[in-house]
Amino acid sequence: MSGNGNRIRAGAIAVLAAAGLAVSAASVAGDAVSIVAFNVESDGSSDYVIGEQLAASHDIDLWILTEVWDHKWPGRLAEAAGRADGMPYERILGTTGRENRILLLYRPDRLRLIETSELTDMPHGKREAAPLSARFQGPDGEPFDVVAVHFSKNSKRRIEQAEALNAWAAGRDRPAVAAGSFFFDLPIGDPPGSVDAFAALTAGDHWRWLTPVSYTHLTLPTTCTPCGCG
Repeated sequence: MSGNGNRIRAGAIAVLAAAGLAVSAASVAGDAVSIVAFNVESDGSSDYVIGEQLAASHDIDLWILTEVWDHKWPGRLAEAAGRADGMPYERILGTTGRENRILLLYRPDRLRLIETSELTDMPHGKREAAPLSARFQGPDGEPFDVVAVHFSKNSKRRIEQAEALNAWAAGRDRPAVAAGSFFFDLPIGDPPGSVDAFAALTAGDHWRWLTPVSYTHLTLPTTCTPCGCG
């Protein structure tokens, strides 16, 4: 979500239907912060290929990466992201989700980390990552919150997660962004295809969904993912 004092410029290079970004209903203005959400599918992709994609992406203040393998991947991806503009990235790795963790990579020259926590009280299965929350001070000196999510592929639990994230946002006056893997079955119109979960997330206008400018349709061999083959 985002609020008074900050303008959040959101991008998405994730080509899966899982990725998306929502902002709070609060108004946004000021120095832009660039945020990219990317489902890297670590169980069927190459960290080298993903790293090269990060290294070719410039002026990104914050990467939100979902389905990250915790073994060696966070350091490798942080190093690759830093090659894009010659600036180091700090990393925050979630502890839940087993081999499908949530990873935040941020530029400390642009964002100052205030605090971080995993929202483990929100519904999530044993093999599912709980939302990872971080509070940053932006380039204009104003704080804002980021919630990185990896919603369940189980439709009932996905609705419960959307309701919990909606309740988390209710009554907040600080700028915030929620991004990651929502599994709303994009691209199927606007609102997204998973209508019940989408409605649960956006009920009460606590969140405002940012519709992607364009979609990419891929036809892949069965041994490949958008992040690599083999």
